[in-house]
Amino acid sequence: MLTQEVPLYRLELVRERSIPFKKGATTEQRVEILHNLLDRCPVEEFVVLYIDSDANVVGCEKIASGNVNSVQVILTKIFRGAIVACVNKIVLGHNHPTGNATPSVEDIFLTEKAIEAGMLLKIDVMDHIIVCPDGSHTVMSEHPYITIE
Repeated sequence: MLTQEVPLYRLELVRERSIPFKKGATTEQRVEILHNLLDRCPVEEFVVLYIDSDANVVGCEKIASGNVNSVQVILTKIFRGAIVACVNKIVLGHNHPTGNATPSVEDIFLTEKAIEAGMLLKIDVMDHIIVCPDGSHTVMSEHPYITIE
């Protein structure tokens, strides 16, 4: 009889560096973090902020890098780090290096799909923030074209 081995895996978050920001559990704080992370990126990059039960940012992860006007994001990557970090809230963020912070149809669709997936996983997608290198940004929860609850 042949025996087979089952590999034993361990998932962990590895700290690459820290991003300075003003303490507080506000949208402005999250915008500041995203600007610090993404303003110098020449291509679109997608970030997930991990939020604790007191609404504080406890970590973040860049999950995708694209080209100058798009980034492809896989839903499983959005939630993988949140599960490992044991948080039940996240904020999505990405940049528009071209300088127009208006969400695209694809941005809105991805946000809606992430909200639906988060409901199944019991992970609240609190918001989706788009930042531009000129300091402008769009907080999608503040606009009527998408419902973020």
